[in-house]
Amino acid sequence: MANPPGVSRYGQLPAADVVTAATHDLALARQQWERSTELRQKVGHLLGALAQQTLLAVLLRDEGDIAGSQELAAEVNRWATQVDLKFIVQETAGLMADRTQQARPR
Repeated sequence: MANPPGVSRYGQLPAADVVTAATHDLALARQQWERSTELRQKVGHLLGALAQQTLLAVLLRDEGDIAGSQELAAEVNRWATQVDLKFIVQETAGLMADRTQQARPR
């Protein structure tokens, strides 16, 4: 199956497209991360999909949706634990741990 234009065989968007959050365009970051996740899922790239889901959990936190961030982080953590992806387990555990976490300033 051919990949859409601009998408690598691993379902990754070009690096410049996924650093949008650094420019504080959270809406565009969400759109690109969701698309990247979708593409990774289509090609069966579990590690990449879980990494993108972790980024979406961070984005939810940054948008002020702490509960949504923690729920998504918990689900990603469950999957990452089952396949022993320690660095994703650690990152998502951090998102889940602090029930009083505040969104980062924009």
